[in-house]
Order: sequence, then C-alpha cells, then structure tokens
Amino acid sequence: MISSFFFALGAVFIWLLFKGYSTQEIMARGWGIQVRRYRRSSEPIMYWVTFWTYVVIVILCAAMGILMAIKTIANHAA
Repeated sequence: MISSFFFALGAVFIWLLFKGYSTQEIMARGWGIQVRRYRRSSEPIMYWVTFWTYVVIVILCAAMGILMAIKTIANHAA
C-alpha cells in the first residue's frame, strides 16, 4: 500500500520532469498556493536546480517504493 504511494509520487515528478524538459519551462512551487515557472533561457540556474531536485525526488521515491514492496513481500512470505 505504502509502496504504491511512493510509485505514484515518483510518477508525478517524472511527468513534471518530462514536461519541463520538453517545453524548457519547469513548474516549481512558490509561496502559499502560488506556482512559479522557470524558463531555461531566462532563469537557467533555478531551472536546473529545480530539474535536478526533481530527479533526486524520483530516485528516492523509486528506491523507497521498491524497498517497501520488498518488505511487504518478505513479511507475507515469512
């Protein structure tokens, strides 16, 4: 159950990465409910910092999802 949450969260960030890379404009959260968009041409540092932060989040979500799935399978097998 928990592993599916991490996989779904990772899928959301994969979608944000794909959309950000293909349009050269990545969405990031601002203050409150505000959404910021960083363009690669006008704000390259914030664009790439946000991009690589999303990559790290995807890797962590995938690792946690896999570990939780393995733990669930191991508990049912024992």
